Amino acid sequence: ANTKYVKVFGYVESNQDVAWFNSKQYKEDGLFGTKRSLDKNNKLLAIVRLEYKGRKIRRRYQTDNTLNLTNNQVGLTSESARILFDDIPDVSNEVITISKGNIWDTIMFYWNHPFHATRISFKVGFPSLIIGIAALIIGTIGILK
Repeated sequence: ANTKYVKVFGYVESNQDVAWFNSKQYKEDGLFGTKRSLDKNNKLLAIVRLEYKGRKIRRRYQTDNTLNLTNNQVGLTSESARILFDDIPDVSNEVITISKGNIWDTIMFYWNHPFHATRISFKVGFPSLIIGIAALIIGTIGILK
């Protein structure tokens, strides 16, 4: 796991589900173990787990060179910083641990998503999927008898 200093962007509140890095970090840090392209057409969702003193948030990995982030910085929105740091006034010197998200982190990313509609859609869809699988099993058992 690598560690980064935090830079908070209070004026970029439209992307609450994002953690920003500079474009070199993906390839050089090897966080995801590959050198794949990060263009907008690549639909693979890269989730990172950010940890600080036992608190964890999951965010989408995104690059943005216009934010002037160095290789040892991660950019967060003020809401993400508030959740992770519990209202510490200056987080620029705080060190967080960043690691690649696994399947559980992806589930938790949607379960605790910053946008209400996304979070509710996932929470409603998840039980529906379980009920659908149970109905399929019961139907299959009924056919086999």
